[in-house]
Amino acid sequence: MQDQQPVPVAPSGITISWRTLALSAGAFVLAVAVAVVLWQFVFVGSKRSTTARTPKISFRYPPGWKFAPHATWAALGAPADASAVLERTGDSAVAVVLRGNATDLSTKAAATAAANRLNGQLAKEYSDYAFLKAQTLRLPHAGKALIFSYVRTKQQLLHTITFIPAGRISYIVETASPPKNKEIGTEISAILRSATLR
Repeated sequence: MQDQQPVPVAPSGITISWRTLALSAGAFVLAVAVAVVLWQFVFVGSKRSTTARTPKISFRYPPGWKFAPHATWAALGAPADASAVLERTGDSAVAVVLRGNATDLSTKAAATAAANRLNGQLAKEYSDYAFLKAQTLRLPHAGKALIFSYVRTKQQLLHTITFIPAGRISYIVETASPPKNKEIGTEISAILRSATLR
């Protein structure tokens, strides 16, 4: 499947391009600390069902990654109500999974609006915030996802936030690692590519 033309967005300049997932190390620029404000972002637009079953999500992870004990979550910057926290050996990377409101990715316009909303909220939250990229991808076992990346310039850290719609909720995955580390980028790409809704 070939890429479709990006959808231009004003005034923020964010564009959303739609394509089949083909992740590489360069697809993710991540950070060492997780944004605690993540669960504050509300994306409304999808119809919510009060009776529909919420799919569960699972991930596979490579050697060198492990589930972080709950007692360590605060030190990693993860909220206490996170669903799971994965940590790479040596505190070199972290992935936090949260449950959030449904994120509407049904159209290009809806995905673009969600990205613009997040962009505006992060810009207000952090004085050193710099937007990098937002795009929708199709995960092989979880369907459409919105991947949003940004950098904290004073910290010299990079973040990626992934929204995976799952019925009446969305799973939100924020990954964090040192910038420009291709090995870690490849590992995180594999973790996100393995996301499976059941």
